[in-house]
Amino acid sequence: MKPIKIIPKSEKDWLTIKKETIGSSEATIACGISQWKTPYELFLEKTGRKEPDDVNDSMILGKLLERPLVEFWAIKTGHRPIKGTFRDIVYKHPVHPFISCTPDVFFIHESTGKKWLLEVKNPDNRRVDEPDKSWIIQLTYQMGICGIKKGALLWSYPQRGVYFLYQEFDFNQELFDSIIYAVIEFWTEYVQKDVPPPLSNASDVLYQYPIEEEGKVIEGSEALSMTYYEMKQLQDIINTNTKILEKHKNDVKLFMLDAEKVKYCDQIIFSWKTNRAGDRIFRIK
Repeated sequence: MKPIKIIPKSEKDWLTIKKETIGSSEATIACGISQWKTPYELFLEKTGRKEPDDVNDSMILGKLLERPLVEFWAIKTGHRPIKGTFRDIVYKHPVHPFISCTPDVFFIHESTGKKWLLEVKNPDNRRVDEPDKSWIIQLTYQMGICGIKKGALLWSYPQRGVYFLYQEFDFNQELFDSIIYAVIEFWTEYVQKDVPPPLSNASDVLYQYPIEEEGKVIEGSEALSMTYYEMKQLQDIINTNTKILEKHKNDVKLFMLDAEKVKYCDQIIFSWKTNRAGDRIFRIK
């Protein structure tokens, strides 16, 4: 089945469609592999509880650099971008209208003569040698919605004499099905039912519980007590492994939610209280 093609009349129209659907970058969030946003944050945005993040300078610059990068790539490779597709055109899934994508550009492949889909990335002037998993998820999502069997990733590469990297992909039906399953589950089980997804990290906890309940003390578990003793030891070591400690702190905060303290065997082992500045301060007792 062909996708539903929508040409927004303005940026406002495009943003409205975006707010009512799950786009390709948001699909990575629904799949739980985004490093920028959690499913809970996406839920807040889609249910109107939180405004989407403002467009920052990196996003603006990345968008501005897409077209010249594609034009340079086209000259170097002989691939031909299809006129009129380098714009914000929305393609919706014919069965699930909350599934959408806005491909960067379609092109005619130099050797096959067939129509391909191109996803363009500008990784903040970072040297990225291999495509990120989230990029592949986005490309596969777009290919599946648009019914395209061949696609490619193009990204800038800040090294003299190279300028860009490019990798081609065949459509992966199994991967697409798993992405669609995750997106449908996210939309129907959380957004439509207005039920928040499980919290993923301490930032999610602070979104839902910005202030602890004064005087609330919850009973810890044996597993949490082991975490406490391990954290205590790590704290006492000069060369503390910061990453492990932060993971444990995150686990404890996910356990505490809006609690002020955690006790185990009548001993207070953790506290997470709000100070006068309104910040919740986490401490190991």
